[in-house]
Amino acid sequence: MIGTEPSSKAAAIAQILDIVEANHKERLAAIERGMDIPPLPESFYLPLKPQRRSSYLLPGLVWLFIGIGLFVALGAVAGEDVRYFGLIPIGIGLALLIYYFVEGKKLQAELLKKLPPAA
Repeated sequence: MIGTEPSSKAAAIAQILDIVEANHKERLAAIERGMDIPPLPESFYLPLKPQRRSSYLLPGLVWLFIGIGLFVALGAVAGEDVRYFGLIPIGIGLALLIYYFVEGKKLQAELLKKLPPAA
């Protein structure tokens, strides 16, 4: 793949470090001259990757539907008593989905706290 060679990654890291160092030198020079320097933008302190909901949705759905399939198949093949083993993966899937939605609401609330108030 293009851009995944170690040399291109090292070059990208070196370029980022050069930019950071140049910005730092400019800020130090402005301080030495007694100039007012603006504060760093808020985006400087944010993580590089945007926060997103974790990956519990897909496994939750997989466990849920495997459990439903087992519940139906075991009921048809082995009888009423055995079909209830399908409830185990259904419970795991439901637990993962509940966690996914609860965590999503918490993450959304955190993001709303970080946003500046609308003027």
